[in-house]
Amino acid sequence: MYVQLDGNIVAPNKVWSNQAKNLIAFQDVNNVTVAGHGEIDGNGAIWWDCVKHKGCNNRPNLLVFMWCNNVWVSGIRMKNGPTKHLKIINCAGVHVKGVEVWAPGDSPNTDALHIAGSQFVEFTNCTVGIGDDCVAIGPGSSDINITHIICGPGHGLSIGSLGPNSKVERVHISDSHVSGASSGVKIKTWQGGSGYAKEIYFERVNFTSVQIPIVIDQYYCPSHQCHPTNTSNVAISDIQFVDLYGTSSQKEAVSIQCSKQVPCNNILMKNINIYHEDGSSATSNCSNAYGKTEGVVIPNVSFLH
Repeated sequence: MYVQLDGNIVAPNKVWSNQAKNLIAFQDVNNVTVAGHGEIDGNGAIWWDCVKHKGCNNRPNLLVFMWCNNVWVSGIRMKNGPTKHLKIINCAGVHVKGVEVWAPGDSPNTDALHIAGSQFVEFTNCTVGIGDDCVAIGPGSSDINITHIICGPGHGLSIGSLGPNSKVERVHISDSHVSGASSGVKIKTWQGGSGYAKEIYFERVNFTSVQIPIVIDQYYCPSHQCHPTNTSNVAISDIQFVDLYGTSSQKEAVSIQCSKQVPCNNILMKNINIYHEDGSSATSNCSNAYGKTEGVVIPNVSFLH
């Protein structure tokens, strides 16, 4: 199936559903291509206002693929999604190339690419600026390749958040640039979660005025009602941060906060060079993480041995 999008698809400029919906969805379709030079506009502003004033929790996603194999998405533009822009759920063999995604930096929960339960996904040569994660890799995902992404504003290139029974492995994020975002590369797991995140590699990513460029957070609390000492049980191991450089917009440029009950294991930081944007030295904060540094690592990170 080949869907050529060269015009504009525009969602109704109203709150058109009170249920969880998708504007465009492909389900149980194999060998499908969506390509062209057109645009999908979610008219999200009315939804964001509804979230703020009326608590509209059920908002439509813009473009969704569910239980599909061998998917290609290229060239199109997506903007102003009510919530997630492109969702890949329970798919295998997905290739997203040359796509643009735009929404205001303060638009709530407007992830550009959200992956869950999927394998062999490639997201490359894309430009993203939104109000949440530029990339969010969720539970059940493996063999994910994210490369040559321009991200900002947003919340960076993220693994998670990961909650109960989460398994993520073999993720490679490389050769990308993050600017003006709240974080750069990040792993976040729920307090009280379970499962693992392992074999995750962040390589050759540079940052411009990112609040915290490198983050591991096992104290993440999506409900905002968690006790600060209730740490996650999602096991994080075999993580590499290699050839990362640039500037942070706050003094603490590296934050690694791992669970006391299930510490992070086998973390490597190699050739890291991050300064505060005013040219002064940045700092790091590292708890309950076993790892090592190689080459020059600035700011210095003190791992457990």
